Amino acid sequence: MGQKPDKINVLVPPGTLRFSAPSPRILQLSTAKGTDPNYVPPKSIETKISYSTLSAIASPRIIDLAHPRIKIEGLCYEREKSELPIHPISPAALLAKPTRRTITLAKSKPVHEDYLPIRDAQWPVSYAAAHSRVSSRIQALATPPPRYGNLRLKWIRKVQIGFFFYCSRASVHIVFYDPDAFKVKPSALRAHCSPRVRELAEPIMR
Repeated sequence: MGQKPDKINVLVPPGTLRFSAPSPRILQLSTAKGTDPNYVPPKSIETKISYSTLSAIASPRIIDLAHPRIKIEGLCYEREKSELPIHPISPAALLAKPTRRTITLAKSKPVHEDYLPIRDAQWPVSYAAAHSRVSSRIQALATPPPRYGNLRLKWIRKVQIGFFFYCSRASVHIVFYDPDAFKVKPSALRAHCSPRVRELAEPIMR
């Protein structure tokens, strides 16, 4: 049989088991916050109507205001013609004269001095443009590029029409292609760098 282990004596400082009384500040903070004197609690869902409201009697003035508005005869003219006014105009308004300020404000704003009106959709052709002659430079630019003999004609099929046709002009990237563009000239192969070029080719000393 095994022996029971001896109890372990734990040394506890004497000040740990003692509790000091709470300070006045802690007691003040632990007090619950009171309700504001102006606080109004929420109303209930069901509104209670007072007895005086239920037993109230409307006054003659309220009954008079509750009636619908009655149209007065002669307020509007009969619409016999569209140019006649609907509402009558008072004699004072008919005899009124506008002031200078009203006349000034009634004038429309003038157009800016640099304003150009909208041009017509159809522009007249000038005599010089109608009787002009084409220069040799324009004729040279209007001439299509020459056709190369080693280029095959491009056949394009028209499915909707059902026939074949060919294009006589070569494509742009073939016409402007220069096969000698990447050849180095002999003079460039025998060239020597000048002292200035060698100076600029050296890396910057840091």
